[in-house]
Amino acid sequence: MIDYKAINTALINVIQNKFGHPVIVSNGTGPQPDYPFCTFNVITPYIPIGTGNNQPESLTETVEAVISFTWHAQKHADALNLAVQTAVMLKSASVRQILGDQGIVIVSVTNASARDTFLTVDTERNAGFDLRIRVVNVYEDVDVETIDTVSNPTNTN
Repeated sequence: MIDYKAINTALINVIQNKFGHPVIVSNGTGPQPDYPFCTFNVITPYIPIGTGNNQPESLTETVEAVISFTWHAQKHADALNLAVQTAVMLKSASVRQILGDQGIVIVSVTNASARDTFLTVDTERNAGFDLRIRVVNVYEDVDVETIDTVSNPTNTN
């Protein structure tokens, strides 16, 4: 099965190691980190590519997912800079290798754009992009009984 926790951890580690700022799930609970910080949300978790390889006890398929990343900052330029730098970093050969070693292939990175949010007394400056990845999904169906042989009963007339 697809391990979204492992995918999220791999992406968070790459971004946090590069920029040194927190990366958290969007719309989560708990205290908000100090600015700047990045949020992510898996907006499309399952896009099957092709029909896959369907065997009696398993299905192996290529699947894509779309993950949205948004940088939150006090200054508009800071949010834009971090969003663009993160998008470009995810296209780099070194990051593609790190993620590829964990079974995550980067398919595309959308254009970065402003995503400001008006708060009750101020505007939070946000900018972000969407990342499309590809992974292999293996579903084991252990409850399936298979028929190995069929015998033809003899006629006793």
